Amino acid sequence: MNAANPGTTTAELLAKGELDLFFSLPAVGFGPLRGYLHRDYDEEVIVGASAKYVFQGAPDSFTDQLILGVEATFTQDRKFTAPSLSQTKIEEDEFSSVVSLEKYHKFSAAFPATYIVGQWMHKSESDMFGRHLSGNGSSFAGGIPTGDDQFNAIALAVQQPFPNLIYRADLSILYDLEGGVFVQPGVKWRPRDNFQLDLYANIMDSDGGNDDIMGTLETQDEIFARLSFYF
Repeated sequence: MNAANPGTTTAELLAKGELDLFFSLPAVGFGPLRGYLHRDYDEEVIVGASAKYVFQGAPDSFTDQLILGVEATFTQDRKFTAPSLSQTKIEEDEFSSVVSLEKYHKFSAAFPATYIVGQWMHKSESDMFGRHLSGNGSSFAGGIPTGDDQFNAIALAVQQPFPNLIYRADLSILYDLEGGVFVQPGVKWRPRDNFQLDLYANIMDSDGGNDDIMGTLETQDEIFARLSFYF
């Protein structure tokens, strides 16, 4: 702690002083200061395995033809950008795994079968976007990140075609167990073989605190449309 500011650590004061210096120099005739981003794509060796199992339940039951999938990967000495943007990278082994359940199920004789897939994702060192978990936990007002020791998310996706296959309703939901949520509702309209209209929305929300994957994206809600012609 700092005696002049009891609630502020020395590291926070040093970072504040560095940023103040950077932005104040142009005001007194030095600068403007410039910088650049240098992207490194380090070589990685990823070892993985996957397996699937098809359940044989009673005819027309939910467990009949239910597909269980398990995937796992291991990356040794994976390199991550440090939250401090230091040139020294974080280097750690990372384990990732995915467990999924999927099937086509007919809920009504009047509608085609509904496609349903549920998934759980686990990563030991980074989030879904590849950002190292040691950067999680700080407030956007400032502060030293507390970090997370693992990333876990669950997802559900549903596709429901309508009779004659002219319309299809879609819904995808991803929930970060730290509190962030992503929802994508959509509809596809294909009145003939050479024409298709897709209308979707992306809705993102976070519980705040920079501890989930949607914390930096929740202001990016959007609606988009795509018109396709086939020839």
